[in-house]
Amino acid sequence: MPAFAAATIALGSGMPSGRVLFALIPLFVLLAGLIVYCLVDLIRARSVRYLPKPVWALIIVLVSAPFGALAYLVFGKDRHVHDFAGHAGDEEGSAGDEESSAGDLAARR
Repeated sequence: MPAFAAATIALGSGMPSGRVLFALIPLFVLLAGLIVYCLVDLIRARSVRYLPKPVWALIIVLVSAPFGALAYLVFGKDRHVHDFAGHAGDEEGSAGDEESSAGDLAARR
């Protein structure tokens, strides 16, 4: 009997309790969010560095979390290409230039 009880205790002690798993849920949510963010960024990116996009997608998904996603952010993401930020800033800057030139023209009259 004691050998059976010891084996049961040993098997039971290796499994995390429900409280531990419940406490790890925020970590799993953050990891899933990081992977989703990296995949969406990869899809929307005009270009990536070092490897083709399908290979980066495999690295993000299949390499141990979060190392695949972090590898993409550090090595694969092309930081020199601004997809949308550059265009929005140009439009606002040109509108501001038009307003200042209209103000300058009114001041000259």
